[in-house]
Amino acid sequence: ISLNQKNPNLAKPEVRQAFKYLIDYDAMASTILKGIGEIHQSFLPKGDLGAIDDNPFKLDVAKAKELLAKAGLADGFKVTMDVRTGQPTTGMAESIQQTLGQAGIKLEIIPGDGKQTLTKYRARNHDIYIGNWGQD
Repeated sequence: ISLNQKNPNLAKPEVRQAFKYLIDYDAMASTILKGIGEIHQSFLPKGDLGAIDDNPFKLDVAKAKELLAKAGLADGFKVTMDVRTGQPTTGMAESIQQTLGQAGIKLEIIPGDGKQTLTKYRARNHDIYIGNWGQD
């Protein structure tokens, strides 16, 4: 998930931290991904030099609300997410939409094909982008 810091709300460290507590990693792994793959919460893929294997975050809406209040966004805000159409990405986006809503964040999902979403991401014309990345 890429949070574009050109968005003033997403530029706040507390908001970015809150997002980490607003993802139901376990539910997505067992239902959407159906046990394929594993939870990994750092940027570098498992096995890469410098990759971190620790997964410190769990769904914690109360903690996320505290962080949003600290950022001056206790009532939440609206934001968009560009999503490449297809599973499992769409299902993951819908799960995130639901958990963000529990903290007052209204997420609009913008579906698109790979070229549309990646072009927008590369130009930094997105709020949030969810996609896949792997080693070259």
